[in-house]
Amino acid sequence: MAFYTDGVVPWNSLDDNTRAPLSSELEGGYPCGEADQQLFNWTAGWPIGNIWNMLLQSGITPDPDKLLDLARAIQSGKVNYVEGGGTANALTATLSPAPLALAPGLVVRLKPALTNTAKGPTLNVNGLGAKTIVYADGGGVSDGELVSGGIAELVYDGTNFVLSNPWTAILRLSPRGARQTRAFTPGVALTDVTYNAETVAQTITVTGTAYLDCVAYVAFRNQDSALGNIIGYMKLLQGATVISTSDYLGCVNNNSLQTSITLRERFFGLNPALTYTVQLIVVKQTAVGPYNVADPRILALHE
Repeated sequence: MAFYTDGVVPWNSLDDNTRAPLSSELEGGYPCGEADQQLFNWTAGWPIGNIWNMLLQSGITPDPDKLLDLARAIQSGKVNYVEGGGTANALTATLSPAPLALAPGLVVRLKPALTNTAKGPTLNVNGLGAKTIVYADGGGVSDGELVSGGIAELVYDGTNFVLSNPWTAILRLSPRGARQTRAFTPGVALTDVTYNAETVAQTITVTGTAYLDCVAYVAFRNQDSALGNIIGYMKLLQGATVISTSDYLGCVNNNSLQTSITLRERFFGLNPALTYTVQLIVVKQTAVGPYNVADPRILALHE
């Protein structure tokens, strides 16, 4: 092995001309003679070779006169950055140098070529196995989260790649970015309702969300001359099970005077894997009528 020379790429491995120091040499210092060169090559070559190759992998041409090269190599982040391949929902990435294994804490800064179209896409780094890309809560990232040409910072947790910089999930918590599900029946939806019993005036069904921000509207027209009282509220169900019920609002009217109510309720902590139903319920609390129910509407914002 040659001595270190400026401009010459140093060794990438230790060959037969190098050796580790002996115990006596560690105690008494370097000896004189031919072995001195071999020992020097081993002690100097190992750290210099590692540093030099870090610079090259980071796209930096080493300059022995500049002592900031290693800092700039680390700063560049190039060894953790990769342009993605594969498909929109089964991504691949080839890091250089290739990791020996997927160790917890491995950071990958990925530039996807395609925007994912399904929830829970996977990433296979250097052929080490496809792993699901998830949010911090363990749920698969939503469709559209990995944007073509964007940068996704992923950290391997030993099981999945956790997305450190989500944006779609946060955007969908706002009215601007949220999805909408609505149902509306114009005009008279019910000509009368049963006294002192729940009647469903409107319904929506939503799947794949952790929250629902619901607004409901309904109008009542009591055609009797006697005053009547009627109320409305929302129910959240999963299957046949009632998960939550909103507060109610009501009105008192007669002689075909139409009165409306507007309700708002937010439901959180839902399981995106389940399907939920929101019902607008009306209850006639006075035995008068007929009591028309008109224009029932539910609008839900959700992810």
